[in-house]
Amino acid sequence: MEERLAQKQPETASGEGSLDSGSFSSLIDWSCTELDDVFHAGGDETSPHPVRESHQDADDGDEVTASASSGSRNDSVIQIGPVPNVPSAAMCNVSNSSPMPSLLDLLHSDRHVSSKTDAQVCLQQTMWALATSASTQPQSVGDMLYHGAFQRLDELEAKGNAHQEISIMQVQAWLLIAFYEFMRVDFRRGWMSAGRAFRLIQLMRLHQLDLSDVDPTLPLMDWVDKEERRRTFWLAYSLDRFISLSNGSPLTLGEQVAVRMPAPNANFQSGQPFVTNLLSDVMLAQDTSTKDSFTEFVIMATICGRALSHRQQSMAWMINSDPVQIFWDRHQQIIAELAPRIVALTLNHPPSTALTNPILLFTHAMAQTMVLYMYRLMTEVLPVSDGTNQALMDESARAFNVALVEVLSITRTLSQMSCFKVHPLCPIPLYICLENLTSFDKGGGVFNEQQKIIVNALNSLKRINILGQQSRLENREGSQGGSTEDSSHQTSEALQPLSNG
Repeated sequence: MEERLAQKQPETASGEGSLDSGSFSSLIDWSCTELDDVFHAGGDETSPHPVRESHQDADDGDEVTASASSGSRNDSVIQIGPVPNVPSAAMCNVSNSSPMPSLLDLLHSDRHVSSKTDAQVCLQQTMWALATSASTQPQSVGDMLYHGAFQRLDELEAKGNAHQEISIMQVQAWLLIAFYEFMRVDFRRGWMSAGRAFRLIQLMRLHQLDLSDVDPTLPLMDWVDKEERRRTFWLAYSLDRFISLSNGSPLTLGEQVAVRMPAPNANFQSGQPFVTNLLSDVMLAQDTSTKDSFTEFVIMATICGRALSHRQQSMAWMINSDPVQIFWDRHQQIIAELAPRIVALTLNHPPSTALTNPILLFTHAMAQTMVLYMYRLMTEVLPVSDGTNQALMDESARAFNVALVEVLSITRTLSQMSCFKVHPLCPIPLYICLENLTSFDKGGGVFNEQQKIIVNALNSLKRINILGQQSRLENREGSQGGSTEDSSHQTSEALQPLSNG
């Protein structure tokens, strides 16, 4: 197998047969085409495969559609996740035939360069691993490719020194390695690899990327190259928050960054500059008019990060018996940010349309799950109700009921979808929701039916994605401090109408 893969790699020393290594989209198409011949007998292994120029020839029924004005990809393919799965006989048509989310269009435009660096080779092998992990190929094939990519990345870092420039492709490769490990290997391994990507981002000072707009001493950068770095940063930033929320870890990448929000995908793919606001401005203005799915993804990641920090501060402050009002001030601020985002998501991206865009379906699920998360935090931190802020607590209970209905609706939808078409981070909101219901139940059986629905969905995803496996919930039970029997009883009573309905 290794020899056959090696034989399939294009020559890069000369122009003949070289791969347009600057194009992520062409690269993954080439990878899948080559893998199709390696995995399936009958093909002509000696004939070269041309690099496909674009994905704009999809039929009307395909998920990928062309923009009539710019020739760029439709926004529905700006998604986070591994290479899409398709039937093995059509692996070369991955991008056209499946709505499974793709990291590739997110991070790279369709520009081409003529050479392939060591970092490019690492990135390519990582994509091969992801392509097979999200296909019907045996896991051993993906594991072989993953181990090869991991070893190459290790060797690349070993050859580096303090004065050597870090390639953005090296960062991207580590992020893709992390996704593979979260889905197919082990949560801890994925978190460690993600941490390597985060540190490389900090070394590259990507968190200060747009300071060059105001600092004349910093070198100017081509807009598309700069946007690629922005998108890489925001992917890592969001992954940091979603994973940290699921395991209670402190955040690595701070929120106060000099990085503009990602530009619309159409502009990125066509190379047309587009100036966006900074995250701080977007969050302060609470702009709910955005139609960009990646921007919604980043905003929801930011709210999740703030909720996590709120929880961590609240647990520490409980030790010092700090005033309850301090908790409420932070709590209400996050609710005030979350509520309009949920309304905006529903108006701009109704759940019915989100079915064709995995990143939006994930964002919907995450938004509703955060309502549950905030309610659980309130019941853990505040004493048994003595009438203080009772109106706010009652409103939070009502919001919990509504949000749980929405999460269960999304969960049922996920259970009916092919596991290959589900966003790779979708187990996170399901896992957090299940954790919350478990903490409220305390053996009372109040949420048995709801828990079964979520467990069934997680089990259906487990074949290709172990991120939400039940063992994580069992390992964390009781580890976050948490609700007393009194607060659990109070919660069960407040939520009784839902459980009986």
